[in-house]
Amino acid sequence: MARETQGLQIAMIVFVLLTIVFGVSTFIFFSQYREADRRATATDQKGKESSDAAREAIARVEELKGMMGFAPTDTNESIREKFNGDMDKFAKTYPKEMQFYRPAIERLAKALEEKDESLTNEQATVAQLKAQLAAQTERMTGEMAKHDQAAKKAEQDKQGEIEKFGADRKKLEDDLAKMDGTVKQTRKDSDAAQTDLNAKLAAATGDAKKLGDSYQAAKEIIDKGNTESPDKFQGEVRWVNQHQGVVWIDLGRADALRPQTTFSVFAAGTGDMTEIGKKASIEVTEVLDNHLAKARVLDDEPANPIVPGDKIFTPVWSLGEKRHFAIAGLVDLNGDGRFDPEELRRLCTLIEMNGGVVDAPLDAEGKRRGKMTLDTRYLIEGEKPDAASSAALIADFSMMTGDAKSLRVETITLDKFLDRMGWRRESQVLDFAGGGGKMPVPAGRTPAVSGAKISEVFKPRVPPRSSGGSTF
Repeated sequence: MARETQGLQIAMIVFVLLTIVFGVSTFIFFSQYREADRRATATDQKGKESSDAAREAIARVEELKGMMGFAPTDTNESIREKFNGDMDKFAKTYPKEMQFYRPAIERLAKALEEKDESLTNEQATVAQLKAQLAAQTERMTGEMAKHDQAAKKAEQDKQGEIEKFGADRKKLEDDLAKMDGTVKQTRKDSDAAQTDLNAKLAAATGDAKKLGDSYQAAKEIIDKGNTESPDKFQGEVRWVNQHQGVVWIDLGRADALRPQTTFSVFAAGTGDMTEIGKKASIEVTEVLDNHLAKARVLDDEPANPIVPGDKIFTPVWSLGEKRHFAIAGLVDLNGDGRFDPEELRRLCTLIEMNGGVVDAPLDAEGKRRGKMTLDTRYLIEGEKPDAASSAALIADFSMMTGDAKSLRVETITLDKFLDRMGWRRESQVLDFAGGGGKMPVPAGRTPAVSGAKISEVFKPRVPPRSSGGSTF
């Protein structure tokens, strides 16, 4: 009996162990099934994202084709054939490293400048020949006057000295005939020289017009190449710490990046920065490596946070060059509705902190130093002076905008410039007793402060602190 009871107990133990093993196995298999299902869902999502990215890439390629003057239906082979044709036609004699659109255009522009210089030299030559012709005509007039005077004197004296002058008369007539032939030949040569000079001047004028037209066309092509486009985003966000408001970007020491440079952040896959606004602003706080820097988030939207892969852009900083800027009009950075020289100096400092250069700045006396050049990238246009502004300020604004048009410098409004570089405007706020209830103060107004005694009901309260064990 004891032996049967022992066997029954062993059987029960085995049964329980098998039940436990079966349960554990079922749980493991179920967990693996859920994990496999989750991975499959993630794979489908990634496939959709890859498809969207491919479509966006095709759209960007078609846009780039349009910027280069090709149709969206042109194939890479047809584009390459047209490119080779252009290089064979316009840059056949150029070195291989310059047989591209931009270097070829720059060299054509330089050739136009040389032609302009040659035209100036030809015009100087024409002026010199005219001066020589005038001097020769003056000398000839003097000779003719002397001849007329001698003939008149001879006619007056011939009666009294006919016998004495008879022998010399034939010689005088011969000399007169010779002199007359010389004068006619001189006039003929002068007329021929004048005709030749007029022909050369007409040809030079025609060449100058052709050179001017070619220069204008080349300048328009260069201006189109300088226009900001989506392929000129300077970098992207690599990683984000939403809790600390910190991001890491793929620019660093090797890119000549400096702390305090600000960027606007655009969503990954943005087709055109002019069609969609920025989603956030960041400021570089520390350059960590050749292509890595740390930045703090200046402003963003909780509903549309910064994520890895987002693009960054600023019109001030550019890899491998110092961008030049000019400023015209009234500047108001903090939005208080007041315009003063200190605001303008702050804007200049902001541009220089971001690696830019300010052309034609205002000195402490409000006078322009220097001027805009072909290297100036943007004219930042603030508020236009009104009728109440000084005549000097209105004239300065008109001069700067006129120079920008003549030099074909792109004009950008102050608000658009600050938005693209990621600058956040300062604004006054009113804090109610430190309780966090803040509201903006309208520009040009100062919040009123009551001088009455604060009631005990509205005084800030401090939570009681226990001597031990309390969470306070």
